Amino acid sequence: RLTDDEVVERVRDAPLSQRQSLRSLAAATGIPKTTLLRYLNRSVICRKVSRVRLTLSAAHEMRRLSWALAHVGRHIGAKMFRVRHMYDTVHLDEKWFNLYKANAKYYLAKDEELPYRSCPNKRYIGKVMFLA
Repeated sequence: RLTDDEVVERVRDAPLSQRQSLRSLAAATGIPKTTLLRYLNRSVICRKVSRVRLTLSAAHEMRRLSWALAHVGRHIGAKMFRVRHMYDTVHLDEKWFNLYKANAKYYLAKDEELPYRSCPNKRYIGKVMFLA
């Protein structure tokens, strides 16, 4: 039987890439999955979600706003705004795969910090496209 400190030490020694599911954490630490679940319920270890943070600057926000406003107009003398019909715009549907997830779940010890992850936008996560 392991003590709480031994479990915390084994979880800390496991790499972050193997702490995203109980099954991979059990393989990395050598502790059975059901035992890890018991320690999770007793709050010896905890589950946390790491989200990708946006790193937008004020210039990026202004460009986004100006693009949106370019598609809205009002005719002279009209009281209502009209959105452009966009019949001349083509939207492509392709199959893209992200290199990493926007939200990642990690199993950590109580006093451990989540890894900081950021990108300019969720759309700017590295991607791979497959063509058939």
